[in-house]
Amino acid sequence: MVKVKSVINNLDCKFINKIHIIFKLIYKLKYKFSSYFRIEEYKKFNDRTNPKSQRKKVIIGFITKKSSGWILQYTFNDLSKYSLNYNFEICYNFSDIYKTIAKYKYFHIFSLHPSFLKRLYLYAIPSKKITTFYTHSRFNNLNLTLAKKLNKILPMNSFESNLLELEGIKKENMQVFYAGYDQNIFYPLFKKKKKFDVIFVCKYDSIPESYYSKRKNYNMLIALANSLSDSFIKVAILGKDWNKCKYLRKSDYLSILDPEHSEYLNIYNDSKIFINLSKYEGGPVSLLESMACGCITITFPTGFSLDFFSDELQSFLIPLNITLEELEKYIKFILNNYIPLDEIKMQKRLEMLHKARFQTLTKELEEIADLNI
Repeated sequence: MVKVKSVINNLDCKFINKIHIIFKLIYKLKYKFSSYFRIEEYKKFNDRTNPKSQRKKVIIGFITKKSSGWILQYTFNDLSKYSLNYNFEICYNFSDIYKTIAKYKYFHIFSLHPSFLKRLYLYAIPSKKITTFYTHSRFNNLNLTLAKKLNKILPMNSFESNLLELEGIKKENMQVFYAGYDQNIFYPLFKKKKKFDVIFVCKYDSIPESYYSKRKNYNMLIALANSLSDSFIKVAILGKDWNKCKYLRKSDYLSILDPEHSEYLNIYNDSKIFINLSKYEGGPVSLLESMACGCITITFPTGFSLDFFSDELQSFLIPLNITLEELEKYIKFILNNYIPLDEIKMQKRLEMLHKARFQTLTKELEEIADLNI
């Protein structure tokens, strides 16, 4: 009986593998025919325009409508404020892209996530005209094959750049591109009195077992926020939907805030310590913003923190295996010996952050686009 079941299981696996191969073949044929028709439409668009009369250049930020509102869309919009030689436009679909291309002599497409690359290929956009942003790696990442054909890949930090190199992406085809911050919005006010001892910045996910919640390490964040506020340490959590979190205990020492982004400047400057407990990050942008405003920062060794940590400038890394009790003790030690950054150290920190300014990044993006005019 056991042998019979084994044979059936083996037959099932073989059958499933054959079905998988058939579907892959169908997809490849669909891809080739689709690409052909898209190329023909692309040629028609070019024929209907007069390149000689057009002198404008455009960088197109591509994101699907379903993903609209993601932080990288806002980042793209922020970069556009500092454009020098290009117009910046957001597109959501095939029609948007070709209507925009038709208005300009030169174009370059900035995919706001590598998962959008397949669509851009199906739209018959030449690979040399595409640059993709790359936040962080995933075990089920199926986009690297397409990414290898691109003009440039822009990993968010040096760690991701190294991972991509190990996966076969050529070093010359990559450029570390920090998501960035605006130094005209985020800067130190050198306030002597601080309203908050500790701040966390992230949106809430009501599903504790979701990938996002686990990656952001919400269980530890919530436990730490509760424990610190019980110890009369003033804690603030910034972000959407934290008022829906039933695991946070009500306390006069715990503030839940969901302000406009323009109000973050004062909150950062009113805070002593910024803490990011994510187990795996591409950024986050809030780390750069809080650093620019003078917060002491405490993070796990992931994302931007590996490129911007400095014990001298009070941007600290903590081990991934630290316990809640050890972390709480460390935070209390810093608060008991709290000395804010003076103007000299703050200037050093701002110099370190220069490569993450929007002005710097916009210039770099335009230079990448210029390489393939």
